Amino acid sequence: MLKYAELAAVTSTTWKVGTRFKIVRDKSQSVTPLWHFAGCSEGSNGKHSMTIRRWFRILLPVLWLLSAMVSEQHPGDEYGLWGVACLPAVWLVLVMPRANPIKLLPLVYAAGMLSTGLIGWALDRLQVRRLVWMAMWSTGVIALVWAAMYQYESYQRAIARNGSLTAYDSAASSLSLVLTSAACICGGLFWRGVQVVRSKLRSSDV
Repeated sequence: MLKYAELAAVTSTTWKVGTRFKIVRDKSQSVTPLWHFAGCSEGSNGKHSMTIRRWFRILLPVLWLLSAMVSEQHPGDEYGLWGVACLPAVWLVLVMPRANPIKLLPLVYAAGMLSTGLIGWALDRLQVRRLVWMAMWSTGVIALVWAAMYQYESYQRAIARNGSLTAYDSAASSLSLVLTSAACICGGLFWRGVQVVRSKLRSSDV
């Protein structure tokens, strides 16, 4: 009688393991959810935690402000690289077309921080991974510095034109921030659109 009880227990355990394996297998065959790419966790109640972080809306304004302020001290030839660094505040020209931005630095920095704060808010809403953004931004800085200096005959010629390597680095930092954020926002919106379409198709099939 004991052997039959042990056999029943083993059979029940095997059935449970098989059922769990089937569920895991079915999940692995489905499309990877958005929160896996976003770095969100799954709560104990089975619902996915989509708590909005504030990491990017803090990082981007601070990082841009530091880049712009350094670029102000190393503006390049005729303040050209400083103008590139202040790209997030370019909309201020539309509001005040006759103003001299050099004389309105606090206003320029406030406008740039507002723009980068909104960009950071969008990145936080899309739950973009920090490491992905940092890797893309760092790669962009290196690529932009190389592209800017490659057009000159030599390294010495490039430095003589814009003053220092810091001028290139600070401008590239700000420009890469904008380009990286734009790419992440477009990619995040596209992926969410794909997820919505696929979920509607699966619901219609059911």
